[in-house]
Amino acid sequence: MQGLGDAQPLMLAIAVFAGLVAVAMVALACCAYGAWKVARRVEARSMEFFDEWQPVAAEATETVRNFAEQSGELLSRLNSLTANLQKQSMQVEASLASLAEVAQRNAESVDATVQTTLERFNAATDTFNQAVRVPATQLRAIGAGLSAAMRNLASGRQRDPARISADEEMFL
Repeated sequence: MQGLGDAQPLMLAIAVFAGLVAVAMVALACCAYGAWKVARRVEARSMEFFDEWQPVAAEATETVRNFAEQSGELLSRLNSLTANLQKQSMQVEASLASLAEVAQRNAESVDATVQTTLERFNAATDTFNQAVRVPATQLRAIGAGLSAAMRNLASGRQRDPARISADEEMFL
């Protein structure tokens, strides 16, 4: 039985190997059980988290929905306001253009009035010069000539006919 004697160490090795595999299987089963327990705890905690945060998520969803509605209304109002402002700016622009035209016509009218007044003033000044100053200057010259003649007559002496005074010259 020699053949069986040689098999004994092999059987022993297989038995040790089978024992090691069994121990490894038990260790693996323990690890799997531990992982299952951890997964159950994580699941329980996640359910607690979900239960606590579900109302917050629902409220956030509602807030986003409300914001979307209100922003739509706000955009609509802003568009309406922009259209009104554009319309009013066009009206203001038209009013300013009309006002500028009226102001220009008034300025031209004032300019024409000032020009007419200036021309009339110049004509009145010329008329005054012709009616008052020229005759007054001429009368003064005549008076100076008469005064010189009277002085000459009053002095009683004869003057040299070759000599004429400035007053006599003006008179002549």
